[in-house]
Amino acid sequence: MAEEKILTVPLRRDFINVSKNRRANKAVDSLRTFLSVHNKVSKEKVKISRSINEFLWRRGAQKPPSRVKVLVSFDGEFLKAMLPEEKQKPKKEEKPKETKPEKEKQEPAKEAKEKAKPEKESTEKKEAKKQVSEKPEQPAEAKDKKQEKKQ
Repeated sequence: MAEEKILTVPLRRDFINVSKNRRANKAVDSLRTFLSVHNKVSKEKVKISRSINEFLWRRGAQKPPSRVKVLVSFDGEFLKAMLPEEKQKPKKEEKPKETKPEKEKQEPAKEAKEKAKPEKESTEKKEAKKQVSEKPEQPAEAKDKKQEKKQ
């Protein structure tokens, strides 16, 4: 069985001497180094979970957390690191749920009603646009007067 333990990794002492924009990168690197040294494994064999990476980067590159608690398990070749809250639970086999045929019949009817509604709305919108665009034209005399005023 896999050996598991929880470690608190101090990160501040490593990333404090690095430029602000590279601190989160350095924190990830120092976490990997810390785990490899304390578990006597090479750095390449340390796998850091996505949740730890998100935890280190959540405040941006300039302000990573000063320490992080990590659940470490050694399975075969690799040393896997994850947050303690992320501890994997064994998956149970789920049985497929039975569906009733009545529900299947009702769903297409609902879809047909929803499709019919937008068509009605679109015809109403078209009629409204026609009414707005159909402004009464001005008599020819009024147009001539406006042109004379402009000149």
